[in-house]
Amino acid sequence: MKNKFDYIKIVGGREFLINKQFFYVESGLRFFSLISLIFSIIFLPLTAFSYSLSSSRKIKSFHHRLLYIYLCLREINAGTLTNNLIITKSIKHALNNFKDKKIIFPMEGRNWEKSLVNYTNQLSGKSIGYIHCALTPNHLSLIEKGYYLNNEIPTLIITPSSMSSIVINKSFKGKNVRQGYFLRSELVNLFPKKASNFLLFGLTGNIRDSKEIMSYISRSKYKEDIKIRLNRNTSSFSSLKKYADRLNLKLLEKNSNDIPKVCFFRSSSLALEYLRLNVTPVYLDLNQIVSSNIFDLDNKFKCLSLRVNFDFDRSLDVILRKIVLTYPVVDGKKMADYYLDQSYNVADLEMPTNF
Repeated sequence: MKNKFDYIKIVGGREFLINKQFFYVESGLRFFSLISLIFSIIFLPLTAFSYSLSSSRKIKSFHHRLLYIYLCLREINAGTLTNNLIITKSIKHALNNFKDKKIIFPMEGRNWEKSLVNYTNQLSGKSIGYIHCALTPNHLSLIEKGYYLNNEIPTLIITPSSMSSIVINKSFKGKNVRQGYFLRSELVNLFPKKASNFLLFGLTGNIRDSKEIMSYISRSKYKEDIKIRLNRNTSSFSSLKKYADRLNLKLLEKNSNDIPKVCFFRSSSLALEYLRLNVTPVYLDLNQIVSSNIFDLDNKFKCLSLRVNFDFDRSLDVILRKIVLTYPVVDGKKMADYYLDQSYNVADLEMPTNF
């Protein structure tokens, strides 16, 4: 961005009071607001659980009612509600300190985003929700109608591809939606040196899921043919790297330009990076309630899935035979840009003049 702007950082960590590059949103809280927030957090799990039990009565199916309560408890236990409350209170204080009520935020369908937009609208401000990630069935509030009140919808929504633009225009019908680009990338600027025959397993920062996948790989007959790619930008990287080393698994080097035979993925954006290089992506299915596979949204690209369970090796055998029998990917870049468009230049990235 050419314009001068304030960058509000929501994640604190060790450098909470050290790094002066960012305005940490929590530091905007006043003393009495902080004390009030602490007391709210103490009782939040109990009140949230009571609300979950009460609201579950509206669900007719007993199975779905139990599923709803389970998911609510998981959110409470993960600290999501507490985090949401801190962010919401802090952002309101931050907005009150800025004269120009114009905001850009990473739009993922979270509740704190809705609170942010709602409060900005109350202050007669404007907002841009930039969808920066690969949409998957997990982003239910973005891909389905009914999850947003009218005053929670940003002034402008920018999508990262034509596919996401189609999906978002359906769920936010009549709203200001513009097709943009996918700006986050690690592989797109790397020049591929050579094709290799190793199997790449691209994992996310989720410790439980990644450790489960690595444990199966460590017992697999394909272990020597597999390399693990961890997300170096997450706080869990160090822990997952130690776990991989303990299992004697091979890690993909940071600046490696070797191109794998197949990319087994949990992160859809990673799968599309390799698809862009004509590498076949295969989704790692952990039998979860909702898929994190971008290709499940429209099935335009027929993506295979590998079930990660006790039958890991046999399933992997089947997948590899199917890949050999099918035609190789020859126009991966075009397909990848359909899902996450990275075909842009600097001039394409200028801010809308009427915002």
